[in-house]
Amino acid sequence: MDCIQKHKNPLSTRQLCLELGFSWHSVQQYCLELQLKEKINRLEVAGTHLWISNKFVVKHNRQISQPLLQQEQEERIST
Repeated sequence: MDCIQKHKNPLSTRQLCLELGFSWHSVQQYCLELQLKEKINRLEVAGTHLWISNKFVVKHNRQISQPLLQQEQEERIST
């Protein structure tokens, strides 16, 4: 949770895995649990789940900036 809160931009499950050193499945499962507790929000972009802390989410505007989307797509291509 701290990892997500310290970033203003949404993080993908993969980015969280690399930063925390846990498996993708473990991170995904924990993020889903946090989402159910309404501590974080999930944004689905091009088949990728992006996670963001609730304190950075504006309830009526959940659009992701174009540069962030492009960065995420480039990361998926490079791996």
